[in-house]
Amino acid sequence: MKHLLGIGFVVLLHLFVIYALVNGLARKVVEVIQKPLETKLIDEPPPPPPEEKPIPLPPEVKLPPPPPAYVPPPEVVVQAPVAPTNAPTAVSHEAPPEVPPQPPAPPVPVAPPAPVSARAVFSNYSEVAEGLSDKFSVVADKEQIQTAEVTLLMTVGAACEIGTVSIKSSTNSAVAALARNAVRRFKCSTPPGHEVQVLVPFSFKLQD
Repeated sequence: MKHLLGIGFVVLLHLFVIYALVNGLARKVVEVIQKPLETKLIDEPPPPPPEEKPIPLPPEVKLPPPPPAYVPPPEVVVQAPVAPTNAPTAVSHEAPPEVPPQPPAPPVPVAPPAPVSARAVFSNYSEVAEGLSDKFSVVADKEQIQTAEVTLLMTVGAACEIGTVSIKSSTNSAVAALARNAVRRFKCSTPPGHEVQVLVPFSFKLQD
């Protein structure tokens, strides 16, 4: 019984709502029809501006370096020659400074003359050399030698006087002393007229 009452109440409520809606909507429709219709043109919105695309920059071009600036050559100023004037010039009477004398040049060394041969100076050179053979045999026995060589260097004056005597080379000192004592017996063939150096060689050998 309660269910039936609830259902009936609900049905009545629906019917009331439906009736109210029908009557209200009908009035609204009539009011809308009676009102004048107004038409309005709605302007379309302007299109958006186009997007501005960035303009690509041209590729960078490397320019050659500028030529060096032209520098004009310096001007050469030529001075005009000054005309000589007739003005008197002062004459100096001062004596020139004394120049110290140059030192004397050192003497040029003079090479001594080459020694000459004993045969060209002494006329008895061969006789004196042969006369020493007997004396050499005595010295050779003491020194136990068979041969000997001696060369003397003598100074002979202008009048054929014997000067200094030195031993230039020798194979035995005892034989050299023997030859040195023998030069005092030399005789000049012709006086040389000036001092000369004389080479006197001696060669000794025991006879079989």
